[in-house]
Amino acid sequence: GSGYDPRGAFTRHGHEVSLDEATDLVEVTRAIALCNDSSLRETDGVWSIDGDPTEGALLTAAMKGGLDLRKAQQALPRTDAIPFESQHRFMATLHHDHLGHGFIFVKGAPERLLEMCASQRDGDNEQRALDRDTWLTRIDEIAAKGQRVLGVAVKYTVADHCELTFGDVETGLIFLGLIGLIDPPREETLEAVRQCVAAGIGIKMITGDHAATAAAIGRELGLENAGAALTGRDIDALSDEELSGAASRATIFARTSPEHKLRLVKTLQEQGQIVAMTGDGVNDAPALKRADIGIAMGVKGTEAAKEAAEMVLADDNFASIVQAVHEGRVVYDNLRKCIMYMLAISSGQALTIVAAVAFGEALPITPIQILWVNLVDSVTLGLALAFEAAEPNIMDRPPRSPKEPIVSRYLLGRTAFVSVMVLVATFGLYELETMHGADVETARTVAVNTLVACGIGYIFSVRRLVASSISWDGFFGSRPVLIAVGLIVVFQALFTYAPWLQTLFGTSGLGFRSWLSILAAGAAVFAIAELEKAARRHKDRTESKARPVAKGSVLADRLGAFALLFIAGGWLYHSVMNSPTIVSATGVVSPVSDKAIAVTAQASGVVQSVYCDPGMKVAKGHLCAKLDPGPFDDVVKREKDALAAAEATLASNKTSLAAAEADLDRKTTLAKRRAVSRKALDASRRAVAQGQARVRQAEAAVAERREALAATEAALGRTDVLAPSEGIIVARNIEAGQTIATDVATPLFLLATDLAKVRVAIEVADKEAGKIEVGDAAIITAAALPGKRFAGVVTGIRRIEPDKNGVTYEVAIDAANPGQLLEPGMTTNVKIDVDARDALTP
Repeated sequence: GSGYDPRGAFTRHGHEVSLDEATDLVEVTRAIALCNDSSLRETDGVWSIDGDPTEGALLTAAMKGGLDLRKAQQALPRTDAIPFESQHRFMATLHHDHLGHGFIFVKGAPERLLEMCASQRDGDNEQRALDRDTWLTRIDEIAAKGQRVLGVAVKYTVADHCELTFGDVETGLIFLGLIGLIDPPREETLEAVRQCVAAGIGIKMITGDHAATAAAIGRELGLENAGAALTGRDIDALSDEELSGAASRATIFARTSPEHKLRLVKTLQEQGQIVAMTGDGVNDAPALKRADIGIAMGVKGTEAAKEAAEMVLADDNFASIVQAVHEGRVVYDNLRKCIMYMLAISSGQALTIVAAVAFGEALPITPIQILWVNLVDSVTLGLALAFEAAEPNIMDRPPRSPKEPIVSRYLLGRTAFVSVMVLVATFGLYELETMHGADVETARTVAVNTLVACGIGYIFSVRRLVASSISWDGFFGSRPVLIAVGLIVVFQALFTYAPWLQTLFGTSGLGFRSWLSILAAGAAVFAIAELEKAARRHKDRTESKARPVAKGSVLADRLGAFALLFIAGGWLYHSVMNSPTIVSATGVVSPVSDKAIAVTAQASGVVQSVYCDPGMKVAKGHLCAKLDPGPFDDVVKREKDALAAAEATLASNKTSLAAAEADLDRKTTLAKRRAVSRKALDASRRAVAQGQARVRQAEAAVAERREALAATEAALGRTDVLAPSEGIIVARNIEAGQTIATDVATPLFLLATDLAKVRVAIEVADKEAGKIEVGDAAIITAAALPGKRFAGVVTGIRRIEPDKNGVTYEVAIDAANPGQLLEPGMTTNVKIDVDARDALTP
C-alpha cells in the first residue's frame, strides 16, 4: 500500500500473510494499534491522520494486517497511559478486557525495551527467554536499510490494576517484535541538500533514531561523513573542547535528547557558526529558541515548537529552507546591485560638479537637471535592479561573513572606479562640446545625456556582480531592465527635444555627432567595467586555486570588452583630435554706445516709482519714472497763497485809490466855487498819487506771484520722467527712493532708437582670451530666436580687474542686426572660430 490508505497486506517470502496464518502478528498489530494516541480518518476517499505521523503509520499497518481498530479498542479499552518522552524513550498503555484481564502494551526505542524485557514471544506464540544479541543484530540490520526501528512489548497484569507507573514497566515485559518504518526523502530534498553543500552550508542531522538508521538516511541524502554517527551517549562522554572538534567533523547525531540538541547548537555557535535548527516537537523548543534561526514545521509541528521558532515552514519541506536561502541571496544581491549602481552614478555626478568648480568652469549640469537625473533616470534604472533574477552561480558560492558590511571594500572600490569613469565621460564631453563651439545649453544637454548613458551602460554590467555580462542573457535576459532602459530613452528624448522641457530645464536639441559621442561614452563605461570584473575573476581564481573557467569563454568575454572599448574609445579620440578651436561664451545684447539717447532728470527730487526696465519697448511720452510730487505740491500751495495775498492787497489798494480819486473830484468841484482851500486840494491830489503808486506796486507783486506759481506748477509737471522718443530701454541708473538732481550728468535711462547694429560683450578666461584677436569672426545665436544666426566681428578686447575667479577679459563683438531681431538685454551665445580667422564685416 501507499500513504495512510489501509488497503494493503503483509507479505512473507513474497506471499500475503493474514492474521489467521500468523498468530504472532496478531499480538504485534494489536499492541501498536492500542498503544497509540493517533487516529485515521477518511475524507472524500483520501485517508489522513490526526496526530503523530509515526503512530499513523502504525495504525495503517495494523489495519492492513486485518485488525478492526474499533473492535479492538472496544474489546480492550484503555485504563491508563504513560506518554512518550525523550527521556525514557517509550510509551505504555494499560488496558482491560471485559473478563477482567489486564494488558500493558509498550512501544519505543528497541534498545530501551530490550532492557525492560525478560522474555520474548516466538513464532509459535510460545514464550521463552529473551535472546538479546539476536534482537540487537536484527535492529542493526533493519536500521542499516534506513528504517526507523520500534520495539513492541506486552505485559499481563491483574484486573484491579488501574494506575500505570514506571515501576510497572521497568521489568518483566515480553518482547513481541520489531517494526521498521521508512520515510524516504523527497526528490527535491536530495537536490536541496546538494545545493546546500554547493552553497557552503553545512548540514547536520540530529535525530532520536537508531545510529544505523540515521547513517543510512545520511548516505541516501549524500551527507559528508555519513558512515559514522555520533550518539547521545558519545556526546555525554565528551568534554566541551572535545565536542567542539567532534561537532565540526560529524554530520549525523543519533539517539539524542533535547539536552544534546541544545548543547550541539551552543557548541556550533561558539565556533562562530550561524546555526539554523529545524524541529517539530516540544522537546525541540529549547534548541529552536537558542539557534540563530529556529525553523518549526507548520503541518506536524507542535505549538511549543512554533512559538519558539523564528520561522515556520508551511509545507514541512526541507527544500523550502533552501529556496528561502536562495531568495535571500537574490534579495541581498539585488540590494547590493542597487547600492553599487546608485552610489557610482551619484558619485560621478557629484565629481563632475566638483571638477567644474575646481577648474573654474561653468556647471556642466544645473541643479534642476541634477534633480531630473536623480528623480527620473536614476530611480527608474535603480528600481529595475530590484527585480533582477538570480545569478547562475548564486548557490555555488560560500556564505558571506556575518561581519561583512553591505557596503564592502570591494563595493566602495568599484564605486570609486566607475565614478571616475563617469566623471571623465560627462565632464570630458561637456568640454568637447564647448570646444566645438556649442552654446552652454547644448553642452549641458550633452553632459546630462552622457551621465544617463553611462548609467545605462553600467546597469548592464552591474546586473552581474562578478560574472561577465557579455552574453545574450547579459544584454537581454532582464525584462525589467529592458523596460527601464526603454522608458529612459523616451524620457531623455523628451528632455532633449520637447519645447516645454527645453524651457524648463534649459536644454537644446542635439545632432547626430553628439549622440554618437554619448553612446560611445556609455559603451566605454560598460566595456571598462567588464574588464575590471574579468580582472577580479582572474584574481579570485588565482587566490582560491579553483577550477578554471573554459578558456574560450574567458577569451570571448575579454575580446568582446576590448572590441567595444576600441570602437567607443576610437570615436571619442577622433572627436577630440579633430575638433576645431572655438571659444564659446554667453553675453547680453546692447546697442552701440553712440546710438543711444540719454534720458536725464528735468527736476530734482526723490524717485517715487520706476516703470521702465532694460529691454522694455517704449513709445514717445511713455512714463518711465516718477519723482515724489509732495515737495512740489507744497511749493505750489505756498505760491498760490502768496498770489492770493498779493491779489487781496491789490484789490484793497484799488479801493483806496478809488476813494482818493472820488475825494479829489469832490474837492476840485468845491475849489471852483472857492469852497475848499488850496491846501486841502493839494492834499487830495497827493493822496491820489500815493494810491496810484500803491496799486502799481501791488500789480507788480501779483504779476511776480503768478510767474512764481507758473514756475512751480511747471516743476510739478517735470516730476514725470517721459521717454523722449520711441525705442528700447537698454540701461537704467535709478532706483525707487534715490535722490536725483538736474545738475548730475549721469542719465537716468539709456534709450536705444537705432538697433541696426548691436554689440555683445562676453567674458572669457585668460587662456581663452590669448587665442582671440580683433577682427576674428563670430557667430551669434539666441535661444529666443531659434534657427537665426548673426554674423559678427571682434572689435575690442579689454582686461578686467582680477577677482576670485582670476584674470578675465571682456571681448566686444559688433554685429549687424537685420530686422532688429536682436534686442538689448537679450542673452545670446557667441562662438569665435579662432582657427578660421575669417573676419566677417557685420
